[in-house]
Amino acid sequence: MNAKLRYKKVLEIPSRLAAAFWQVVIFLGLSQFFLGCAQVTRFETPGVVAHAEQLDGSDEPLYYSIAIDIYKAQKSELPDIRLKFDDNGSSFALSELTPSIVSRYLPPFEAPPQWPKSWKEKAAKEDAYEGAGYYIKFEQGQAVFVGLCSHCAGGRASPVVGNKEDTHFYTLPLTERQMTEIFGPPRKRSKANEVYY
Repeated sequence: MNAKLRYKKVLEIPSRLAAAFWQVVIFLGLSQFFLGCAQVTRFETPGVVAHAEQLDGSDEPLYYSIAIDIYKAQKSELPDIRLKFDDNGSSFALSELTPSIVSRYLPPFEAPPQWPKSWKEKAAKEDAYEGAGYYIKFEQGQAVFVGLCSHCAGGRASPVVGNKEDTHFYTLPLTERQMTEIFGPPRKRSKANEVYY
């Protein structure tokens, strides 16, 4: 191989690396631009984390996911809300939820088939129920976690949440006004690029 050809091959490597580098930079820049466009509003109050986005052409962000961590929150800080599992049924405060009540409305939770075997085994041992946009987990007969979601896992559901007076009920997704009416004003409200709890 002559010296000219060897020199040309050595120059090709940095130029290929430079081209690859700029492709990565452009890709990351575009990714950040598009991720930044899909802002998620995060609403936090003791024991509650909710997420909102503009859905179905709405003018404002709508809260489609609400997680109530009863186990981590202090009793005095828990939201005083009610859940309604069907149109004709009674409503229940969080403190009234028991496995016997919830199992009348929701089937036992079944781990998705794509979960690893160890996760499925752990889920099979838990006392949890899921359906119609509700996920409720119990420990020793007490509700420790309630999840409500209207736009999750590629589907639509219509969980219903109401105020402690049992007079106003709303189907998810909720507006900011409805969230504040049911859960009180947020202690923290922020924007994020992704949903996290």
